[in-house]
Amino acid sequence: MTNTDFESELKDILLQSAKARNESPRMKRIVAGKEPQEAIDVSVVQFYFHTIGFVRALRHLYARVSIPEFRAELGEGLYEEETGRITNTAPHLDLYFQMAEAFGFPRDKLIAEAYCLPETAAVVNWYHYAATSLDVLEGVAVLNFAAEGQNAEIGGFPGISKVMYDAMTSHYGKTHDDIMFYYVHDYADQEHSEAGARNLTRYIKTPEQRERVRTAIQMTNDAWAGMSRFSDRKLGECWKHPSGAFYQ
Repeated sequence: MTNTDFESELKDILLQSAKARNESPRMKRIVAGKEPQEAIDVSVVQFYFHTIGFVRALRHLYARVSIPEFRAELGEGLYEEETGRITNTAPHLDLYFQMAEAFGFPRDKLIAEAYCLPETAAVVNWYHYAATSLDVLEGVAVLNFAAEGQNAEIGGFPGISKVMYDAMTSHYGKTHDDIMFYYVHDYADQEHSEAGARNLTRYIKTPEQRERVRTAIQMTNDAWAGMSRFSDRKLGECWKHPSGAFYQ
């Protein structure tokens, strides 16, 4: 298998995931403005844990990577996450809190009272395991390619943040400033994912390495699909135990 073939295969995995996501009943309801507000609220609360968990995993992975191309890309992504200066906005956690406030969830309440649901914990803990325990190339496949690839437009299918931004402004009464978090991730993660694919194909050579990377990407896609199934959850479940402190 050539590098070009493998890069195409990786992008096709992402395409199939995007197709399944955008054709899912829940995503169609969000696009049409028919997803219940409670389900949207649950997603917003749970993204507190994802936002913190992703950045922490990225820090761990960056500390382990010695390949210059990967260090540069991960470093750029980490710098943007922590400062927002590349997009001239704000640290992404601050953008998240700005969005959560617009939905009625103050920063202090999230930190002191929010509960990480199992679907969210599966993603956050997978990120941490990938960043600290897997081979660094597999960690890059999880964080830089698959996770950030959830927000990438591919094959005509928009990423999650684009879908959420359009739906929240069209149907759920939110302004551009309210959900700047989605707007920034819509375009910032596009290049990150594409760069991840290029560099993975440059350094992964053996069939065994390729198979492990395929599996790592698929596990990430499946974890994300699980985290997206919040339609049957009640908002009260997001407050049943105060686990927010675990993720400060």
